[in-house]
Amino acid sequence: MPVWNFAFGSHLSKQQLSHIIGQAPKQFMRAILPDYCLTFWKLFDFPKTFSNLATGGSPALVPHKGSQVYGAVYLIQDFRVSA
Repeated sequence: MPVWNFAFGSHLSKQQLSHIIGQAPKQFMRAILPDYCLTFWKLFDFPKTFSNLATGGSPALVPHKGSQVYGAVYLIQDFRVSA
């Protein structure tokens, strides 16, 4: 099933994203995500459910009316969610 993925930060690199998702994106374009802002989790603020990923300084998008995040959208042709 094809999906559009909003990317920001290091995932703006097509090579980095290809490595993460295991395939090259089929299309991409610049995008702006309205009413969100980019922030960074501090190690002690990181949600407990993701504590195994917490190394500090992890980027996150949070709702913030009037803000915007610049990034890109990538078309991922064969998207599968693994359990």
